[in-house]
Amino acid sequence: MRFSILLAVIAPILTLFVQPSWATEDGDLLAQRVYERPDGIDFVSVGEMHLISPGTKPRIRRMTTYRLDEGAGGIRSLIRFSSPADMKGVGLLTHDVSGVNKEQLVFLPDLDRARRIASSRKGGRFVGSDIFFEDLRDRPPNLDKHAIVKAMPIGSCDCIVLESIPLRAQSTVYSKRLSWIDPDTLLAMKIEFYRSGDEDPIKSFKVLSKKKIEGYWTVTHSVMTDLISQHSTEIRLESIDYDMGLSRDRFSRRSLEEL
Repeated sequence: MRFSILLAVIAPILTLFVQPSWATEDGDLLAQRVYERPDGIDFVSVGEMHLISPGTKPRIRRMTTYRLDEGAGGIRSLIRFSSPADMKGVGLLTHDVSGVNKEQLVFLPDLDRARRIASSRKGGRFVGSDIFFEDLRDRPPNLDKHAIVKAMPIGSCDCIVLESIPLRAQSTVYSKRLSWIDPDTLLAMKIEFYRSGDEDPIKSFKVLSKKKIEGYWTVTHSVMTDLISQHSTEIRLESIDYDMGLSRDRFSRRSLEEL
């Protein structure tokens, strides 16, 4: 599943009914279908990040996101904040490119240079949000073993719950992910994130609204919640343009460091 940022599963109760077509589908195959869901060659989006602590006023940050999908060549993305003043110019460049070193670089204007995010920090919080650096990386489905475990509705959507367990524990900060997949759009409507040794999830991602834009199903409002602190991060999309013909130069270190 691309972008993030964020899969899973079918239950014994299904035997009481006529089984839908996905009831015997292989989990790895479903994960591949979700990963290959049409979402454009590239896009530019504008939106807001809302950081919400219980009992306090949300902190709001405006941001622009650029993404380029080079197919087998990998994914490149750039996130740039424009407000508030203390966040203006802060950026994150992610290269998940086949055959070369994969890396993330963060740019802080006060330091006037980009710094590499070490792999040991993949579980670090992106600009103090509930989104980890890892959540913003491309994760091909062949890095995990997937199993369909049950069907469970979310609102009016009859979702397939997919369980994803890493083949190599060192490749991720999560020991397991459970994803509620909408079989019509192949969007993950909800994801629970687990860490080794914990029976309960540590984080939860939920889609609050979605819309078909320029022919692509697009999440327009979502929330990531830290289930321990109850702090949450909402992403609200204001606009998005697909298939803009973005240049690879947009995703260079030089571009990241230019304000």
